[in-house]
Amino acid sequence: MANNEIETLMQSAKAHYRAEEYDEAIADYTKVIDIVPEDNMKGEIYLERGRSHKAKGDSDHMDEFLSAFADYQQAFNLGPKNEEFVRTVSACYWATLNQRSSAYLKNKDYTNAIEDLQLSSKLDLGPVNTSIAMGLLADACRARDLGADRGLNEAEAREWQQQHK
Repeated sequence: MANNEIETLMQSAKAHYRAEEYDEAIADYTKVIDIVPEDNMKGEIYLERGRSHKAKGDSDHMDEFLSAFADYQQAFNLGPKNEEFVRTVSACYWATLNQRSSAYLKNKDYTNAIEDLQLSSKLDLGPVNTSIAMGLLADACRARDLGADRGLNEAEAREWQQQHK
């Protein structure tokens, strides 16, 4: 396939992404991955497809997060090994962990939310990102500890917590 056809598909995928048409963006990125001959080019395409999966992910579409992580792994394996690209992939991974933890919290799955946030806080992306992850982790632990996963309001949660010390 000619380079201009690849470029047309890439532009289409980016337009779909901007329009929040994530299924279409994912389909276009998949077509490009299938036809691009060089692995190092595929790394950047996997990264973009992973971002589309992340954007689609929420508490009702948890599988999209797994697809995003798989694409980030491929991006890391196939993409350029320069510091900027590796840091970009790591930042996408970090953001996806945090978004998935929010989806877990919405589903009152505190154990998985806390695991994601603990991992997120360990990624070395600078003090601001670590601080954000630690703050989210503290919020998730507080929700768990107050019994929110039992459907209790705050007063009931405190009473439950006193009874179960």
